[in-house]
Amino acid sequence: MATNREAGKAVICCVGNALRGDEGVGSAVARELRSEIRDGNIIVMDCGSEPQHYAESIFRAKPRKVIVTGALDMGKPPGSVELMDAKAARGLLLKGRRAKLEMLLGYIQGFAESVYFIAIQPRTTELGKGMSPECRNAIRKAKEMALSESLGPG
Repeated sequence: MATNREAGKAVICCVGNALRGDEGVGSAVARELRSEIRDGNIIVMDCGSEPQHYAESIFRAKPRKVIVTGALDMGKPPGSVELMDAKAARGLLLKGRRAKLEMLLGYIQGFAESVYFIAIQPRTTELGKGMSPECRNAIRKAKEMALSESLGPG
């Protein structure tokens, strides 16, 4: 159980690389969230493609809940959005980001009471491709899911 965490405080950690097609969907979710959130107990971090560099910032925020959002190959139709606990997400992490996110998730699980992953199924993560229409359409749903989870009970 987490200690010295602030009641009601949540961090939404958005990950991805906009140069790799749908891999950038997490950063797009971060932009949408930042334009709407007015609650000082919710912190949005766009962690890009190097999420492990944000571990200390997340820890210092003293959240009770952390929600990580990004592209994740779940074997579902492109644009599918799913909420899962961090343990379930670990086995599905995209190749090339696996070690970085596993490191971050493992660290966060050591201090936050609740850790969730909002996964968005990519169509392509090919270098130089733009975001697919399916993932562009999924941004709103992922944003709403992140808001709902950040405001809900641990």
